[in-house]
Amino acid sequence: YSISLSIVALGTSLPELATSFVAIRKKEPSFVIGNIVGSNIINIVLVLGASISIAPINLDTIIWNGPMNVYVSIVFCLILTVLLYWFCKTESKLSRSEGLMLLSIYLIFITLTFIY
Repeated sequence: YSISLSIVALGTSLPELATSFVAIRKKEPSFVIGNIVGSNIINIVLVLGASISIAPINLDTIIWNGPMNVYVSIVFCLILTVLLYWFCKTESKLSRSEGLMLLSIYLIFITLTFIY
């Protein structure tokens, strides 16, 4: 179940990732941020809305019996948000070590998702 969701997420994110890399190379940071925000809004509103209109989602089952407890996902999301905010406030740009730290936390999250 979680493997198929990850494949779909990867397939929908790769074009946006490629576009963001091109924008980074052309020194267009506002385009990258707009791409990320727009992608999240479309995924939440359009994809989730269409999915729910086809088959309603039982939140009790997902939260407690899903591949990984949703509360663990929320904790990871909050940790990454706080770290990113802190990194952005301390310097004018993110360093490679900060990027690697964020990527490592994400990989730990993905690993835990597949294990549980």
